[in-house]
Amino acid sequence: LEVLCHEPPQGLNLDEDTLEEYLGNNTARMIGLEPTAPPRSVSEAEAQLKRPVTTQLARS
Repeated sequence: LEVLCHEPPQGLNLDEDTLEEYLGNNTARMIGLEPTAPPRSVSEAEAQLKRPVTTQLARS
């Protein structure tokens, strides 16, 4: 994915924040998930990294 941060024709000249929004959050929206807001500070980012991962399985 990092190649998308390079200059065209291989990349899209995206910065990393735009790349995350473009791929990560748009993918989440397409499958019906609420995208995660970016951290507002370094301490908030560190807290997000330390949180345990939880999964929600779709129920039929």
